Amino acid sequence: MIGQGAMGNPWIFKEIKKKKDFKVSKKELARIINLQAKNSIKYQGEEVGVKELRKHLAKYFSNFPNAIELRKQGVLVSSYKDVKHILKQI
Repeated sequence: MIGQGAMGNPWIFKEIKKKKDFKVSKKELARIINLQAKNSIKYQGEEVGVKELRKHLAKYFSNFPNAIELRKQGVLVSSYKDVKHILKQI
């Protein structure tokens, strides 16, 4: 169950360790997503890596004010360029 909680919230382990909520800035979230995208592409290739990233993007954006629009865009990404476009919006 903790694995599902970590999707879209990888800092959950800090929260558990410190027994308090951990707030991440939008800038830090964008950095984390960008790093995950780059690593996913590096190890799986752009097509598979970006497709794998889609489900994570939906989770990352679940608490944003414009979450519906960001999630719509996130599940449709097909390239790293698309990911970078979304990151500019957050």
